[in-house]
Amino acid sequence: MAELKTSFIPQKPIIPRGKGEESSSINLLVSLFFIIFFVVLLTAGGLYFYKVALGQRIETMSQSLDRAREAIEPELVTNLKRLDDRIRVSDSLIHSHKVIFPVFKFLENATLQSVQFSQLTYTLNPTGEATISLTGKARGYASLALQSDALGAGAILEEPIFSNLGLDREGNVAFNLSSAIDEKLLLYGNNLAAPSAAPSTNQQ
Repeated sequence: MAELKTSFIPQKPIIPRGKGEESSSINLLVSLFFIIFFVVLLTAGGLYFYKVALGQRIETMSQSLDRAREAIEPELVTNLKRLDDRIRVSDSLIHSHKVIFPVFKFLENATLQSVQFSQLTYTLNPTGEATISLTGKARGYASLALQSDALGAGAILEEPIFSNLGLDREGNVAFNLSSAIDEKLLLYGNNLAAPSAAPSTNQQ
């Protein structure tokens, strides 16, 4: 009679549960690591080559600029520099030059018809301060008072002072006038397109 052999010992090794899943997770992490590393490597390589290309371009432009400089005649550069210096000096002299025509224009517009100036003295001190002295006559003290207001309302004369008042043989009020002048309003550069310093008046 044949004998049947049975055994309860497993013939194959038992694989623990979850080991295959852990192996798959590790493989996924390793793959992600290599992908990230590859991307970083490409980025670093791209930046390196961009830096090299940029440096070459800068070097090329620098060489082109040097050649352009060498192509310009040194004598021409010197002459242009001298011309520029002369233009700057001329411009400075023009704008700092003081003129008296703004004073005449102001007096023309501000003088009343009842007032007459007979003598004018203009003085420019070495310090640059300008003063003016006038001799004149008015038809009366009322006209003289109006004239004082008109001159004081202007911008050129600074605190005009009337002195030596007296009546002449014709009954007119003779006077002397002295005043400092605003230096800025006498600069030629400020009068190139400046409007009149005082409105025209037809007061008697």
